[in-house]
Amino acid sequence: LLMDAWDTVMNKLRQLVLEKSLDPKPTFQDFDPSRAGAVTANQFRQALSMNGITLTDQENAVLAVWYKQDERVSYASFLDDLFPSRVLPSLAPLTTHDLQQRRESVHDAASDEDEDVSSIMSSLCQQVQQHRIRVQEHLRDFDKLRTGVVSFSQFRSGLSMANLKTTTSQQAAIEKAYAGGREESVDYRRFCSDLEEAFVVENLHLDPLRDTSLKQAVHVPTPTAPCPLLDVIREKVRVRRVHLADDFQDFDKVRRGIVTASQFRRVLTDLSLLDQSTNDIAGELISLYSESAGINYKRFIADLAI
Repeated sequence: LLMDAWDTVMNKLRQLVLEKSLDPKPTFQDFDPSRAGAVTANQFRQALSMNGITLTDQENAVLAVWYKQDERVSYASFLDDLFPSRVLPSLAPLTTHDLQQRRESVHDAASDEDEDVSSIMSSLCQQVQQHRIRVQEHLRDFDKLRTGVVSFSQFRSGLSMANLKTTTSQQAAIEKAYAGGREESVDYRRFCSDLEEAFVVENLHLDPLRDTSLKQAVHVPTPTAPCPLLDVIREKVRVRRVHLADDFQDFDKVRRGIVTASQFRRVLTDLSLLDQSTNDIAGELISLYSESAGINYKRFIADLAI
């Protein structure tokens, strides 16, 4: 797995820079006169080599993927991970044993933190909006069967490839809040839906001059109440491989993720997901996804995990 390979390479590099008291930052900056914090993959390898750091092609490839930033490699993020301030406040005096002890203490402290998912999501939303990151594209690459679920390690790799800055404890908090249907998995579709929802402005076409700055309130997922009809629809969608989003978006031209109750019912009826035996209890399903603006079909699709 990418995360395991990255961890192995970084442990090797941390020990090497400690033993030789290396500081590759000036070399990286020689390739980066504009101080953008990123260089080409070839320049990244050259900078390491010029500091006496020799890696295999596979190890170089792991770092290039992990720190990918557009078409370049973020040496700034690499150096932050190589010299984490909480672990290495004073690099020179530390022995390898000291480093291991401090890393363990930082890991234990991070594990004990009670991370607030709302604040984490707010931070991520700001990053997504500022850099126009399409997070779902990075995570979808790990989901060949389009189940909407990826493993913990795949989720963390996807965040890294999207260049989203998160700590280990923040990642763990997100993974807990957006737990998928199988062990150690994340429902990335619901996660991405909430990221997008945080800065989608409702009815913008009615007031185009409205302030569209990032919303502060971020939806934190709560467990969906049991609904027998949801299980029935999920099975029908799975067997027939129905792509619900397209039909809902026919009614949702501005992509708010919201439709009216009648539109919601019509989509399900047109796709034969509702019939005479289930139509009478459709109101229970509609109530489950009802919000002030209408019916949240994105959350409905995410809960189907399709």
